[in-house]
Amino acid sequence: MEERKILVRQIARRLRNISDEIDQQQSALS
Repeated sequence: MEERKILVRQIARRLRNISDEIDQQQSALS
């Protein structure tokens, strides 16, 4: 149970980082 919670937290953080990078790339393009 605990391991799954940690995995979910890591995945959520990675997704947030990816979306931040996409925002930066889009703002750099425009």
